[in-house]
Amino acid sequence: MIREKIKNLTTSKSLVKSLFTVSESGINLLFIIVSLPVFLGTLGAEKYGIYVLVQSLLYFATIFNLGGNFTITKYISNYRGKKEVEKIREFSSTIFVFQLLVSALVFFCTLFLSDYVISSIVEETSNTSLFKNIIVYAVPYFLIENFEKNFNGLHKGFERFDRALIMSVVNKIIKFSIQIGIILLTKDLVFLYKYTLIFAILFFILHCLLSKYWYKEISFFLNVKWKIFKEFIKFSFWVWLNDVFVLISTQLDKWLVAALYDLKILTYYGIGVNIFYQLHMLVSSSASWLFPKVSFEGTKKISYKSYNKSSKSIFILSILSTISILFLGDLFFQKWLGPEEYLKAKKYIKLFISILPILATIIIPYYYLLGLGKIKVVFVFSVINSLILYTSFYFLNQYADLHLIILSFLITYTISTVLYTRKMNKIFGNKGILQNHIIIFSAVLISLTLFIYLFKYT
Repeated sequence: MIREKIKNLTTSKSLVKSLFTVSESGINLLFIIVSLPVFLGTLGAEKYGIYVLVQSLLYFATIFNLGGNFTITKYISNYRGKKEVEKIREFSSTIFVFQLLVSALVFFCTLFLSDYVISSIVEETSNTSLFKNIIVYAVPYFLIENFEKNFNGLHKGFERFDRALIMSVVNKIIKFSIQIGIILLTKDLVFLYKYTLIFAILFFILHCLLSKYWYKEISFFLNVKWKIFKEFIKFSFWVWLNDVFVLISTQLDKWLVAALYDLKILTYYGIGVNIFYQLHMLVSSSASWLFPKVSFEGTKKISYKSYNKSSKSIFILSILSTISILFLGDLFFQKWLGPEEYLKAKKYIKLFISILPILATIIIPYYYLLGLGKIKVVFVFSVINSLILYTSFYFLNQYADLHLIILSFLITYTISTVLYTRKMNKIFGNKGILQNHIIIFSAVLISLTLFIYLFKYT
């Protein structure tokens, strides 16, 4: 019986999809592992802080994507389920042209207005001048990354997770290798983004050609439809609003730390929060295939059994990952960052990692709500998250110990998991409500206990 279960697991399509999405997300974590010591050692703490802020702009650039990635996956999956090939052609063409126009507008605004805007906000220093020189190349590169995310959504909409993985891995390996090489050779952040932009343009052209070859149903220019655009905006507007508040929740804190303290403190805070989000994305990616699956099946076909099984699996995975990293990771972190640098970042890293179990309980409800088209609900939850996070951030910042502000994340995600779980309980007619509450209680108890212990003894 055990052999049969193992055989079923190894041949499971769900497992294969999870491996594809985890591998894709794992490349980002691998880049951080390889590049962070190189960048920190070569650039120094202050310039690395500038790099952290510029990379934060990469996430803010998704504001100009209007939720394209998730929207493309949802609509392509939906049209495939209904076998509406012509709508796939019209949808892909409309989205591509719209994204192209938005990107061109943002690029020209950056080119002509960025210098004036930055100069009017902050005083002119060597760091400010460096930042202005970087974003001339960084912003168009980030806009091209939006197209890459949309292509990723396209592959997943067709449930070709293998192609999403291959293109993502090839793109990131070459791009990250270029970035590490440029830093080692020139120690210049401007050159880093300049050559990254050149590569991004070339890869974007290649990806366009391959996507058209792989999916005969899609079109880039010839089938733009106003009706399709309105249908796209109706859903993606809420995805976009949700993304804005997610960005506020996950990126604004870095700018606040830089403004309230300095770039060196931001560097070590940034290391902790970056590791935290990358580990979360790694766990989350193992279940991201649920989004197109739920979208394809619709409300009538989803089962509580599948939902409950996924929730338990993610929770157990997060607990094992958290405990393993916290109690076995010191040797790795010391060798990775060096004893002196790790000592400065240690408390940030450990406190953030202790919150992973709570955040993991949101993953499955999040993908289910997106797949079911409940984007307005997700948006409301994101607004609440942002308000709670920065309200608690403000009050906790009054204390002398900067590490205490990390508690604001624990408070926020505790409230968030309650909101998500209550909504999913209603969707499933309160099936398994006791099991869901046990998972939440266990996650909160474990994270809170770890946080208090690490805050006191690290």
